[in-house]
Amino acid sequence: MKRSWRGTSVVTGLAVASFSLLAPQIDAHEKGVLKLRTRQLVPGDSVEATGQRFSRRATVTIVLVGIAGRTRLDQVRTDSLGAFRRALVVPADLSPGSYRVVVVAADGDEVASVDVSVVARASAPMSSHVHEENAPTARPLALARARSPLVTGGALAIIALTFVGGVMLLRRSPTVESTPNAGGKR
Repeated sequence: MKRSWRGTSVVTGLAVASFSLLAPQIDAHEKGVLKLRTRQLVPGDSVEATGQRFSRRATVTIVLVGIAGRTRLDQVRTDSLGAFRRALVVPADLSPGSYRVVVVAADGDEVASVDVSVVARASAPMSSHVHEENAPTARPLALARARSPLVTGGALAIIALTFVGGVMLLRRSPTVESTPNAGGKR
């Protein structure tokens, strides 16, 4: 009985020792957190990216993943706390659609990602760099209106006919007599 207990403890000790030696290689890097200033990217512009909880002093690659494949945005080195801050330039030839910004560790594993959408410049929200000619004002907009008497008269005629039709439907509604115990006799 003592031999089997001793053999089991030796095997268990060797397993724990080998696992403790291999553990750093199994989990070579940590999962990080990637944050972007905005999730709507405009081709040709830049967006500020911050990362935290990555491996310390590690080199990571930031890529943009879409239907057409991967586009390398930048390669950064994390600081002593495992953090970084970088302005990423969005490629100017990027077509609008859904993408993911992915942080890839040196061994090729994805360690963080953020879903983003690339929008055309015209539909993008105004950035903090508003030019004078595009700044909001209190001036009323000059909008062209339909001033045709035919269009205005037609709209008024449709409204009047709808009103008259509704009144006629309300007057024609039949009165329903209700009978108590209509379903059965007792």
